[in-house]
Amino acid sequence: MASVFDVNHPLHDLASTFGILGLPVAAMLITGALGRSPGWSQAKTPLLWSANSTWIAVVLFAASFGVMALTFHSAGIVMDPRAGPTAHAPAGVIGVVGVTDRLTVAVNYLWVAAVAWQAIRLSREETR
Repeated sequence: MASVFDVNHPLHDLASTFGILGLPVAAMLITGALGRSPGWSQAKTPLLWSANSTWIAVVLFAASFGVMALTFHSAGIVMDPRAGPTAHAPAGVIGVVGVTDRLTVAVNYLWVAAVAWQAIRLSREETR
C-alpha cells in the first residue's frame, strides 16, 4: 500500500502501517476459516506456519526500529522525521530496518503464495 505514495509523502507511513499490520490480521483470520473448510484442512499446518510467520516478521520489523532508535540515542543523534531517508546509517547506528521491511514483504508474499498454491491444487482436483 505504501508504494503508491512517495516515501516523503505523509500518507506513505499511514499506508505502510495499515499494510504491515493488516495483512497478518487477515492472514490469521482467513487461514483459520480455510482450515475448517473441506479440502483445505490438509493444508492447515503449512498455512498456519506461513500466517504466523507474518507476525514474526512484524515483530522483527518493530524490534529493528527499536534497536535503531536506541542506537541513534546512544550515538547522541536526534532523529528528525522530516529529514527523509538516507542511504547509510550514521556511525554507531544499527539500521537494519530496510532488511526487516523487505523480510516482512517477502513473508507476506509467502503466505499469499501458499494460499494460492492450495487453491490451484483444489481447483485441479475438482476438474478431474
